Amino acid sequence: MKIRPDVLLVRLGLTVCLCGFGLFLLIFCVGVPEETAPETKFPSKHLPNRNVRMLVLNNTTSRSNVIETQRQNRGLAGKHSTPALHVGLRAVNVTIVDERQRVLLYWMQAARDGTFSKDGITLVRFDKHSNLGLPVLMKDYPVYRTPTVDTVTYLLQSNQQYLMAAVLTGLIKEIIWVWPKWDYRAHFAEYSLSVIQAGTITTRKGKRFCLCMFDSDSSENTCFYNSLSDSSSGVVHMDFQDCDVRHTVKYVELREDIAANYFQRRKDKFSDSKSETLLDVDVDFLYFVSAGEYLVRANVSHDDIDDLNSNLCRLLCPSSGYQETEMDSFISEFIDRVQSHKLKHKFVSNFTELYKNGMNFFQKENFRWLPYSCPVTADQTRLFISRFVRSVASLPIPQLTALRRTGFCLTPGRQSI
Repeated sequence: MKIRPDVLLVRLGLTVCLCGFGLFLLIFCVGVPEETAPETKFPSKHLPNRNVRMLVLNNTTSRSNVIETQRQNRGLAGKHSTPALHVGLRAVNVTIVDERQRVLLYWMQAARDGTFSKDGITLVRFDKHSNLGLPVLMKDYPVYRTPTVDTVTYLLQSNQQYLMAAVLTGLIKEIIWVWPKWDYRAHFAEYSLSVIQAGTITTRKGKRFCLCMFDSDSSENTCFYNSLSDSSSGVVHMDFQDCDVRHTVKYVELREDIAANYFQRRKDKFSDSKSETLLDVDVDFLYFVSAGEYLVRANVSHDDIDDLNSNLCRLLCPSSGYQETEMDSFISEFIDRVQSHKLKHKFVSNFTELYKNGMNFFQKENFRWLPYSCPVTADQTRLFISRFVRSVASLPIPQLTALRRTGFCLTPGRQSI
């Protein structure tokens, strides 16, 4: 069965986006040479609403996994980096993590190794979210310093707070946030320049981290700290003089379609600069359609999904994308048959006949699904088929349509719905 490359890309992208946690790409770029690689374009990723098939199953993963795509010592060129493959090009370290906060493990290790300048680095972010949440200042938190291997876990509080956690260590001197064009409604201007100042404030309940943002256009300075006990929203506004500022960061926001010109002007202006840069790409920069949207609209409940999944995931165990596609086609065909039967007999409810036809379908077409079945006994296989057929047969036509349109994927996470 052939799949068009563009459809495969959308399926792969959605599986990565929706199965479990947001994917996060980290690239270490150290000592940028004057001869740079050809300009990389980031066109708008506003993909059309495609017929992407995915039925979410429960994700039993108890912890996140980190995949390091290039296992080598980090360091300046000439020390630990691999030789350049071409003139003007230099090898970089690329790390992919499933939870963006876990990049702090790599950033802080690089800081301890002396890879980054003590004067701070520039962070270029391609992301949908600003992620400027403040971390919680708890006991033994490594304040204003690079954490050790033992204390770095204090920084791993949430995906919304990892950026300011890095700022408060003094690692970052400048942030350039490139946001996607398709998210223009969430922004007031295509470009903005601000100054972020971070430090601590002493309250009646102890010290907390505080953040002040000075907007160059409005000349307004907004300061706040986080406290659920002092505010129902968790955000408490404060005066600038009450924040003991320790770190100041230049903060730029710009829309993706003007980013190329901005970086070119920046390169021309600082052509002699050997700046150290982190490139931070989050998968939510790409536009995507929620795989569970049709199920939600059709009022397919979590109980219905769990009921289907609990039997399907014990019946079918495909081990590759191709096998999943084959099973998607098979199950979708089964739903088509159930839906067609109900459309032909709108005013006659004959669940027994529908159930019998469903069981016969699995029996006659066993050569299609049996090679991908799970290692269970014959009795268990019949039981899982029976339960799955009953679950599908009991759903009304609108919900069957939603299932058919969504499709099936055997390796996602429930939070996709």
